[in-house]
Amino acid sequence: VSGIIGCNMNSSCEFFLSDCYNTGTITGGNESASICGWIGSNGMMQNCWNIGTVNGYEWGHDMVRGGVTPDNCFSTFGDQVTKISMEPVTNGELCFNLNRGATEQINWFQTLEKDTHPLLVNQADMNGDKVIDVYDIVALRNYIDNTPQHSETFTARLYAANTTIKAGGTRKVQVTLSSAQMATAIQVDIKFDPLLSAQLESVQPGVLSSESHIIRAGQTEEGIRVLIYSPTQEPFISRTGVAFSFVLDADSTFSNSANFTLSNIRVAAADGLHAQVNDASYTVTFAKTYVSNIVFPESDVDIIQGNQVTLTPTVLPALATNKELTWGTSDASIASVDQQGNVVSGNLGDAFITATATDGSRVVGIVNVHVTEDPEVGILSLQDLPADAEVYDLSGRRINSQPSTPNSQLKRGVYIVNGKKVLVK
Repeated sequence: VSGIIGCNMNSSCEFFLSDCYNTGTITGGNESASICGWIGSNGMMQNCWNIGTVNGYEWGHDMVRGGVTPDNCFSTFGDQVTKISMEPVTNGELCFNLNRGATEQINWFQTLEKDTHPLLVNQADMNGDKVIDVYDIVALRNYIDNTPQHSETFTARLYAANTTIKAGGTRKVQVTLSSAQMATAIQVDIKFDPLLSAQLESVQPGVLSSESHIIRAGQTEEGIRVLIYSPTQEPFISRTGVAFSFVLDADSTFSNSANFTLSNIRVAAADGLHAQVNDASYTVTFAKTYVSNIVFPESDVDIIQGNQVTLTPTVLPALATNKELTWGTSDASIASVDQQGNVVSGNLGDAFITATATDGSRVVGIVNVHVTEDPEVGILSLQDLPADAEVYDLSGRRINSQPSTPNSQLKRGVYIVNGKKVLVK
């Protein structure tokens, strides 16, 4: 164990430790250290200090283990680096040495008689622009590689497009980079108006990323921050192309329009050249969900003459924007219908009742209504009709006298069955 890094297993990473410190007690096995337990075979460490203690170290490696020669490092414990007492820690001498005597652009400060040890200035601001962003990742890599860092600007755009979305629906949005310079890194905040959002896991790299590029997405108060960079400063494969995509989500109550904005856009090249890109907002317009089907519970409905029934079809899909229907009948003298789906029977016979969507989809649902006399005996289903029953229509004509017309093929209606009037359905 250690204060900063425990173990760089198999030297799989290249660590550069600068301006780190430990003030606590480190307790572990026999490979512990105050700053780094095992930095690996090719690490770097500078401007680090320790006033804590270490339990569980060996071979005098109390501050760092591995292939590294500490530069300008100090400790009140052990003998691996420059040994100091607590006096230079409290009187400002250690702070002076950590800054290597500099008085401007320093990394450490200390208010004497107030601060008991040196404190860090905002070290994450590697390029000194007082903003922590993707430019500092590029600057840090250049610092490690001892590569000159440039500050000139170039022209670039990061843009999306207006789109549409349904209530409760999703829409994939592609964000495209167009750059005058081969870039290596991008940072952008995606801000969403109310009723719009996106999940972090929906952010995916586009065609521009090389195999070494890493994409990260984090939650902000107004949306998502996206960061794309290469630890080796490898450029994107092209100056223009889809940088990344995300899936836009709309709330189920979304019904008008809203915006998402690409803001705080940063585009960086490997040598430190960068582009300051203006914010851009895009309109998301409500897209109707049209009716796809109107389903009645039954395709045929029987109504005793003089009675009425209310039809209640299901309008699909469930999230259809407009579920209003208009009702109609093929013969109002047999069955009339109002605009609430209430059917009133009239003359005996059949009539088709239609329910038509009003959203422009032209979807129609149809049900066949049979208006029959009130049977004196009762109602009998075709399945329950005896195979040997004598069936006559109301005019006295035998219906099933021929083998070609078995009882199972009778149409629904009122018949004389074995001498009694029955509604067969």
